[in-house]
Amino acid sequence: MGRNGKKIEVLTRKSENLEHRLKVKETTLNEVSKELELLKSNKSAANTINPDRVLKYAIDPDIYDFLFGFTYEKNTGKPVKADTERMNRSFQNLYKNIMMACGYTYPNYNKTNNEFYPKASPVRDIPESEYPDFCELLQKITALIYTFKSERKADK
Repeated sequence: MGRNGKKIEVLTRKSENLEHRLKVKETTLNEVSKELELLKSNKSAANTINPDRVLKYAIDPDIYDFLFGFTYEKNTGKPVKADTERMNRSFQNLYKNIMMACGYTYPNYNKTNNEFYPKASPVRDIPESEYPDFCELLQKITALIYTFKSERKADK
């Protein structure tokens, strides 16, 4: 075999090696793609059984805006429209306190003073059978606060 024959043989082996590696990678990619599709389908099936819980949607949007749609301008102290983040934070403060009052808590450890204190459980930890009742309670509480606050504003 001449010099050109050796080069062709080396190039052929390299080509075969590359083709083999490409097939292995394609097979792996196909397997991973199938796994991803399975995970996605399982996630969407799980979401139909237990969809993401957003307590904000449990209350009337107008009540939500009325109760949580304000803040104070930090330099002047004048009331101003709250941004979405501020509104969500104010709403979270309310529903987390209601959750704690209802007993949806867990013991959280404070390393600073070496003590446990109650902390509101995540919304996802409310049992499925109790979640609709909690949403109804939240709806009633915010409606009562709305009535109270709107009547006070009418008096002023």
